[in-house]
Amino acid sequence: MSEEQQNKAATVSREDLYRQVWETPMSRLGAHYGISGNVLKKICDRLNVPYPPRGYWAKLSAGKSVTQTPLPKTPGGIPLQVTITPTLPPPAAARPLELDLETAGRLHEATARACGITVPATLRRPHPTDAPERRSPFSSRGAWRSASPRP
Repeated sequence: MSEEQQNKAATVSREDLYRQVWETPMSRLGAHYGISGNVLKKICDRLNVPYPPRGYWAKLSAGKSVTQTPLPKTPGGIPLQVTITPTLPPPAAARPLELDLETAGRLHEATARACGITVPATLRRPHPTDAPERRSPFSSRGAWRSASPRP
């Protein structure tokens, strides 16, 4: 379906929707109408149109036997057709700004000043778990020792 056709509302009868749902997976059929498969499932629920259960298409492609639920009679109060209006596509993700080297440096400095936390290159009194000279649990003292520090 072309992009121009996807932007138009489509009116589908209950019988046609039933036929299409059992011929095409919901995700593909939803994309055909410009909606998600979940929205198409909700439309089918409102019109009392049965649709394939989870795993139906995998079983079908594997050659296993599958059963198709027949279309029930239309109960009172349920419309015989539905107009499917495509949803608007999500906005395209914004590209990151391409900054020259000088501007990128100034932005980095300003961000660091605004953050207010400065971490020195070397730590004076690191926590025992962060100390680089800490012995490995797999050192020559024995590989059986626990990796957790002693209390």
